[in-house]
Amino acid sequence: MEAAQFATRLQPEAQRCDQRPWAKSRHKTIWARTAVAHQLSRACYDLMRDTTEAVLFMAFELSENTWKLGFSLGHGHKPRERTMAARDFTRLLDEVAHAKVRFGLCATAPVVSCYEAGREGFWLHRFLQAQGISNSVVDSSSIEVNRRKRRAKSDGLDVRKLLSMLMRYQHGERHVWRVVNVPSVEAEDQRHLHRDLETLKQERASTTARIKGLLRVCTASNQ
Repeated sequence: MEAAQFATRLQPEAQRCDQRPWAKSRHKTIWARTAVAHQLSRACYDLMRDTTEAVLFMAFELSENTWKLGFSLGHGHKPRERTMAARDFTRLLDEVAHAKVRFGLCATAPVVSCYEAGREGFWLHRFLQAQGISNSVVDSSSIEVNRRKRRAKSDGLDVRKLLSMLMRYQHGERHVWRVVNVPSVEAEDQRHLHRDLETLKQERASTTARIKGLLRVCTASNQ
């Protein structure tokens, strides 16, 4: 309000707003100056947006058949949520482009994203990095949880929570989660070989136990 009063003394445009016929009474003068204050705050916001490169935040909630995407410019902005078929790269890039248009960003605006480690491994991370998107793979067990509250489970709630925590993380709150160290392609291939070998050993043990059980049943029935 002080800025609005200062503007009405020095700026002709603000003086005309303050001197309109409906603004003659005291209360209406306050309304007129409140309108000037809103215009000043909007102008300041536009100036900051023009001088500071805005960042598009994007969070993934991944499932077998569908991906839930959440986009935002920061806290205080209503998230844009979209659902798409899993692993549809063309649709993914289109949604990023549409989100930039929706939030009034230029096509070259930076994008920061995240998803929980697990289902899709690290190939999605490498794809996003190749597209110029700064991505973080998050350890799901490290995400902070309020244990006193009942927690609903849905993709919409999950993607909004991830989006909020991504913005907090980018603004300096490093304790909100732990970022997974992404291995090289060769190291990941070695992991897969080791896991495949362990799986085969488990399957062999279960098959052997089943065969022995069937043999015992057949022997007992023959006796």
